[in-house]
Amino acid sequence: MAAFHEEQGIGYSFEWKIENFSYIWHKTGEKIVSPAFVIDRFENTKWTLNLYPRGDKNENYIGFYLKRKDVRGSKDIEIQCELQFLTEDGMVLRGYRDRKAIFGKDMARGYEEFIKRQTVFFDEKETYLANDTLTALCIIKSNHKRVKLIKKFFARTIIKVNRTSFYWNIGRFRNLEGDRKISHDIRSLKNKDLLTCNFYMSGEQFSPKSANVSISVHDKKIKFLILKVFLVDISGEKVKCGQQFYFNGFSKHVTLLLPFTKKFIIENRNKYLKDGDLRLQCECAYSTGFAFEATETIDFGIISSENSNKAFENVYNNLEQPNFFDTKFLNEVFITIVFLISIIGYLCQL
Repeated sequence: MAAFHEEQGIGYSFEWKIENFSYIWHKTGEKIVSPAFVIDRFENTKWTLNLYPRGDKNENYIGFYLKRKDVRGSKDIEIQCELQFLTEDGMVLRGYRDRKAIFGKDMARGYEEFIKRQTVFFDEKETYLANDTLTALCIIKSNHKRVKLIKKFFARTIIKVNRTSFYWNIGRFRNLEGDRKISHDIRSLKNKDLLTCNFYMSGEQFSPKSANVSISVHDKKIKFLILKVFLVDISGEKVKCGQQFYFNGFSKHVTLLLPFTKKFIIENRNKYLKDGDLRLQCECAYSTGFAFEATETIDFGIISSENSNKAFENVYNNLEQPNFFDTKFLNEVFITIVFLISIIGYLCQL
């Protein structure tokens, strides 16, 4: 087993940003894998981060693992590793450390219940998902109390999201009965059928009729979809009526029950009906896969003895970078290049 007991410890960090994370489509047991990175001082082994957005086994948690990707090198490699979620400016929100992690070939280690989904997606969403981007960090180092940072890896994964918004007039609302549906088709720029929204009333014969919007998805490339519906009064004011989600593989049809009845609208017709028509606004956003993935490496080479004696507790706060390397500038350049490439890729598909 390789333990890498050098005179002075060495360390690596891998920061991974996932943009549009709210539109991740993976079900429980399905993972999203980071771009791979190679650790040269650890026998040139290849590693990835594995993230289970809806849990490895428990759907209420996010699973987070480090994986030794290939089968090269020693049978077992012993390292120290940390897995963290960060704020937008690099502060640690949640993290765990394994001081003696032994990785066999093609082996993953981590946390099946790293953090509750409720925390990330709802309770503290503005903190964990600033600009809808999740930032994950992995620190790998040899078994020393003090180490020097050899390399920093920056990876970015962008989930492709398309958005559309439209006003929807439900004509002759008072006469809408039975199974009659009012449909609205959403098409791509290439005039391809994507999905159909249907408005209809439901309920027993002598009970209040409830309003519904159903979604029928035609494009198999749509992996995840969020539909938001608003009721618009005659003055233009909007009332949110709820939202519905769609996952590829569960069903081709989903239905959103709106929080008003036909009786309520008719009784308040002076507010909601203009020339007998009801007006809705719909906002639809859907993901079709990954738009872009890339990794950037910053190699620090030999670091001065003053810097190498600093504890590698947090690569952002406690490790002074060499003054001849402007890492902030390089990171900004990398982010700009990634953004331009994603824009060019999007324009090429129009």
